[in-house]
Amino acid sequence: MFHPNKVKNAAAEEINALIKLSHVSPSEFELALQTTIPTERNFFSVVPSVSAAMSDIGFADYSDYVGRVFDLNVKIALVNAQITGDPDSLVNPYYPGPGPSLHSVDTAICMDGPLPDERNFRCLNVISVPTEMVSRID
Repeated sequence: MFHPNKVKNAAAEEINALIKLSHVSPSEFELALQTTIPTERNFFSVVPSVSAAMSDIGFADYSDYVGRVFDLNVKIALVNAQITGDPDSLVNPYYPGPGPSLHSVDTAICMDGPLPDERNFRCLNVISVPTEMVSRID
């Protein structure tokens, strides 16, 4: 038997966790990602098995989408450093410690982040790289 309200109530915990995750700063994102999002769904204990199976099918891991929005901060930092030509102004929003970790992918300069970046959201395509930035690439 399918109980839509029970599924909605059970999913509300995960949705609220995503809302909280979207309100942290980029530097707090990695820790919040590990502590805020429930690792296991407990739908099977709340609802009959048909409802639980349907809720697992319909609810994706949206924390990746929250991470993509934070990845925009990295791209903005890369663009600002490219525009100003000042590599010392470059700060990774995820890891604001001394010196950002830069690496190159094809013709792009990229920074690290807490989630995998298969689509190079944390990268900036460049035609020519200032020599100051080249010396900082791992």
